[in-house]
Amino acid sequence: MSRRLRAVVFTDIVGSTATMQADEAEARRLRSRHREAVDRATARWGGELVQYYGDGSLAVFDSAVAAVRSGVEIQRDVRQPPGVPLRIGIHVGDVVRDEDGVFGDAVNVAARLEALARPGAILVSAKVYDEIKNQGDLDAVSLGPVHLRNVASPTEVYAIADPALLVPGRDDLPSGSASPVGVAVLPFASLSADPEHAWFADGIAEELINALARIPGLKVTARTSSFAFRDRQADVRHIGRELGVGSVLEGSVRRAGSRVRLTAQLVDTTDGFHLFSEVYDRTLDDVFAVQDEVARTIVRELEPRLLETPAASPGRPITASTPWRGEAYELFLRARAEIARWTPDSMRQAIELCRRSIALDGDRAAPWSTQATAWVFLGGLGQMPRDEAYAEAERAIEAALELDPDDAVALTNRALRLIFADGNGDAALSLVDHALTVAPGLAFSHQSRAYVLLHERRFDAAIESAQAAVELDPLSPPLLNTLGTAFMAAGRLADARRVLERALAIAPQFRSAVQFLAWTYLSEGDLDRASELMDSLPEMAGFASASAGPRGYLYGLRGMPERAAEMMALVSERERSEPHLQLGIDRAIIHLGSGEVDAAIDLLGEAARSHRGTLFFVRWAAIWDPIRDHPRLQALLSG
Repeated sequence: MSRRLRAVVFTDIVGSTATMQADEAEARRLRSRHREAVDRATARWGGELVQYYGDGSLAVFDSAVAAVRSGVEIQRDVRQPPGVPLRIGIHVGDVVRDEDGVFGDAVNVAARLEALARPGAILVSAKVYDEIKNQGDLDAVSLGPVHLRNVASPTEVYAIADPALLVPGRDDLPSGSASPVGVAVLPFASLSADPEHAWFADGIAEELINALARIPGLKVTARTSSFAFRDRQADVRHIGRELGVGSVLEGSVRRAGSRVRLTAQLVDTTDGFHLFSEVYDRTLDDVFAVQDEVARTIVRELEPRLLETPAASPGRPITASTPWRGEAYELFLRARAEIARWTPDSMRQAIELCRRSIALDGDRAAPWSTQATAWVFLGGLGQMPRDEAYAEAERAIEAALELDPDDAVALTNRALRLIFADGNGDAALSLVDHALTVAPGLAFSHQSRAYVLLHERRFDAAIESAQAAVELDPLSPPLLNTLGTAFMAAGRLADARRVLERALAIAPQFRSAVQFLAWTYLSEGDLDRASELMDSLPEMAGFASASAGPRGYLYGLRGMPERAAEMMALVSERERSEPHLQLGIDRAIIHLGSGEVDAAIDLLGEAARSHRGTLFFVRWAAIWDPIRDHPRLQALLSG
């Protein structure tokens, strides 16, 4: 028995059994053409044909590049009229060989990719893509993370892009690629007479999302993506494909005084059939028990497919089981709704609503951890003095963890505070990993883990965490932006561009994605396109100094010192008018673009002394790579 790293190529003729039954001569022709093409291409590119089986083949190569070139040649050959409907899957990994043939995970994944492909297409794994991405004659497009049968973790799948091939899109993948243990909770319809109660219906749905996210083995789509289907008459099969889930929970809430009627239906996205449907008439105090009952019913329906279900064990509530005091719960739900708007003003509103909720019922961790999210946001974006914001965040985190040591949101916020305020990556990673053991389905924690790993320059791991977040919330522009950022840091620029453009297709005015897309074009050497994108930001933001630092950097690179000086003046003017902002890194970037290295490092040092988190971007961003080995910068980063 031997074990080697090999590239595995599976091919298979689609519909051959039906063809054999209808026209045996045509079936023999298809098989003959297929085998001739496979024999030629495998020999030409130095592969080894292991076996033919029925109407398929298995070959192995020492090189992933050679394997893909072989696959392209095979498809070009068999697609010539009269064509052969062939699909191909390729993966690279350890292959074990004995007297009976070859086997191992690499063989299994390649077989699953082939089964996922459409006739005329070649699907490859991310490992194969990493090997071919710098080959000028080979290109691929990502179809996103996909659940492959009998493969534990989602696999990033790419389609080889060639004029002679079929290049499928995400919607072309079979519906079976959705996670069978995935559920999306759609926004509940508010049937209350008072339109102000819409936030209550949203809060019920969001509480169910958060409760289900704590169930090991259950993939739960996060709020942003599931709520994107509000008021859309989308077929559940389309929702399942879009979100990668096997079921959706939908329903309605009618509130009249202290009475609540909640309806809930769990629907299978593969066939549209109801897995369960219930109506609950309760008092407002009983709504927590209803949430637990609905969550428990979902787990019971999906239990045969779950890896483990300890959180759904009898007698252990999944959601909060005791009523909140007074209006505390309603205030908390309104605060969560403000957090979801993700603006500075909404964060301030959330803080105040949480304060009022805590004043009425101080025994709940959730308002404290939600408040911490708002404080970290305001501090991270420089919307208030950072020291003050992080001190308030830590006070809220401490209060939340005293009430619930396993509050995943509080643990994650502490991890973010540690990297942004203190630069302590090791402690931050430990905290966010703890959060994910408590709530493995919390997209916020996966996203935060990606940021911690970027801080530590562990780019491949950061991509994996960001992909996990996007899988849970595939329509979230901030999460797509995080994934694009991780791809950019790792030098996977085509992937970064693709993901950031997807974010902008959802939210064209999402400024962070515009800026990072500009950085991506810059890394590819397209300064004109990078400048065009950067120069669009002031109008988008509504103020002239928006992204003045990055814009000044580009002007410096392009040999336009007057324009770079204009950007420096805009930064200085904003610092005077908004003294709580710390824009030293913006001035440092402008000096860097103009080749003034010592001045740039001086400003970084000043900024870092007042706020260590200033160095977060410097630790991983490619624009600092030309001076990354500079002794003064190394001393600053390691200090």
